[in-house]
Amino acid sequence: MQTFPFRFTSCVALAMLVAGDYNGTERLLCTARAEQGLQYRKVSWYKVEGGVGELTGLVLKDLHTNRSYLYSSANHSYQIEEDYSLLIPGAWLGDCGLYRCTLWAPLGQRMQEGDCSFLPDGCPEPAVGVLKEVKQSPLAARGQADWGLTMGITGGVFVLTLLVVLAIVTPFLKGHAQQKAFRQLQTDSTA
Repeated sequence: MQTFPFRFTSCVALAMLVAGDYNGTERLLCTARAEQGLQYRKVSWYKVEGGVGELTGLVLKDLHTNRSYLYSSANHSYQIEEDYSLLIPGAWLGDCGLYRCTLWAPLGQRMQEGDCSFLPDGCPEPAVGVLKEVKQSPLAARGQADWGLTMGITGGVFVLTLLVVLAIVTPFLKGHAQQKAFRQLQTDSTA
């Protein structure tokens, strides 16, 4: 009977014990909350380094073309599955740590993120609170900035349209008021 070393994988609110594959490939689930019916543009995975949430890019998949791109910092041939999970081939102790999955939403929608830790046997325990709430990454902030930019442009177009309408209507109303006053003056002088 062959036994496999156990791995501890914790994905935010989800914790499970999984047996390691015979080939050393590990699978991390993407815990980003995908909105039903929304067609995401890309999915990317990062390793969260240090206590400040510094991100090291691993792999990005364009969901429209179904092509994957490894970041230059990638030390494996990472793959992203159909369910957005990350495959780490030949996982070892150097892969211990916290990982982040990011779903790139269409313009005007919010990007979604989820964190997952990978702790094979022999990994140091994560610092207390590592799996608790993680601050929003600059990528998610960028998605919100895209939303803010869209709303800013829309508001600017509305204000500009309003100013143009006022610039056209004001002289017309002014001329109409002057004509009315002139007619009133003529009526008063003839009476």
